[in-house]
Amino acid sequence: MAIIRKKMISIITGASVLILLLVITTYFMAKIFPDDAINPVTEQSESHSSGIMTAGAAGEASARDYYVSPQGKDVNPGTMNAPLASIQKAIELVKPGGSVMLLEGVYHQTVSINKSGSSDQGYISLRSAKGHTAVMDGKGVQPVENGVIHIDNASYVRVEGLEIRHYDTSSAVVTPIGIHVSGSGRNIEIIGNRVHDMGTHAGRKAGGGNAHGIAVYGNSADPLKQIAIIENELYNLKLGASEAMVINGNVDGFRVTKNLVHHNNNIGVDIIGFEGTGPNPAQDQARNGVIQENQVYNNSSYGNPAYGNDYSAAGIYVDGGKDIKIIDNDIHDNDFGIELASEHAGGSTSNVEVSLNRIYNNSAAGITLGGYDEDRGRTENCIIKENEFTENNTKHLGYGEINLAFDTRNNEMENNSIQANEDGLMITNEFIQNEGNIVDFNHYSSKNQSLWIWKGEEYDDFSTYRTQTGNDLHSKLNLEI
Repeated sequence: MAIIRKKMISIITGASVLILLLVITTYFMAKIFPDDAINPVTEQSESHSSGIMTAGAAGEASARDYYVSPQGKDVNPGTMNAPLASIQKAIELVKPGGSVMLLEGVYHQTVSINKSGSSDQGYISLRSAKGHTAVMDGKGVQPVENGVIHIDNASYVRVEGLEIRHYDTSSAVVTPIGIHVSGSGRNIEIIGNRVHDMGTHAGRKAGGGNAHGIAVYGNSADPLKQIAIIENELYNLKLGASEAMVINGNVDGFRVTKNLVHHNNNIGVDIIGFEGTGPNPAQDQARNGVIQENQVYNNSSYGNPAYGNDYSAAGIYVDGGKDIKIIDNDIHDNDFGIELASEHAGGSTSNVEVSLNRIYNNSAAGITLGGYDEDRGRTENCIIKENEFTENNTKHLGYGEINLAFDTRNNEMENNSIQANEDGLMITNEFIQNEGNIVDFNHYSSKNQSLWIWKGEEYDDFSTYRTQTGNDLHSKLNLEI
């Protein structure tokens, strides 16, 4: 019994020593390796508030995140407690499913992303850390042609929650861009960013220069696909001859939703084709997109050195794009509300649906279709329906609520509510070449007079207008005298 008792005591003593050693080892491991290095926090969720489902949720849950701070050092491991200084270095280190988290502060840097996440492992993300606001500021930074954030030939990349400002130039040969996507790829998401107070200051003699807030250029033989631009704000941008937001060239599939685009000195949102951006002319046309639930307002080219005193900027412009839906947007106090045209002879804007939008108080037409002169392309097979056009032509420039410019073919304008201002201009169409356009089932109202111009002929009597043109046979007119 004594021998057994001694063995039991030895076993218990040995076990106690082992437990003590394990506790001591765990304590010192925690001191040497902080929690955020052993178990990195991944802030990605399986779904985003915008409704985009995150790819590869399992991969994102286990991927390493890297933290960056203006006070960081690039010799650090990139944890929250020991962040890096360089955003570019963090991008080079991060793997699919991981994020580069920018901590609070101002970053005087630019960054290029030319690596991809994947559908099974997840997105590569560049974002503000949760509860932090990261500002990328261009003061003291040499402007670069590729943009502040440049995503090139990459897929499954997300840029989220950043503020970008003060990237300016006076050179006409440099184009400042806040977020720039180029090449080919798919599943690029630009979500919840603010791009403001930046652009070109090139003078009129230099052509006014160019700048963009967000630019997507499909300049590869393979398209950019599944582009999402959601809940961003673009404002106070000096754009020269360019646009606050542009999707140009070989881009097949995009969604522009819930953005605020306002107080810029040229076009708000532009979808472009036939500019030579894509190497194959047959695919050099942004297509298959939705522009929905955006607020686009106070965008005007008046006073812009590239335009002088012209009112030329549309809130939303489709210039050579096709197969696009423009739905449920608020568009007001721009030069034009919406423009569907092609600036390039031989090209066309086609199969665009414009519906359920509220278009009001724009300086010229609520919507204009067709080329602005006879050297442009055409607008065809577009549907303008169930919109509210209210007191546009505020600068009394001679435009109707709906304007048909040169070479419009087989478009339908039906079931719209059209309320003219005191000028009474409902529809203007000066070109006899326009053909096959259908106008009917609209509801017109005006304060004191109503005018229609159709193929150069002016009508101030609704009955005569309908009889002579065959338009609006089922439409109604209310005069508020």
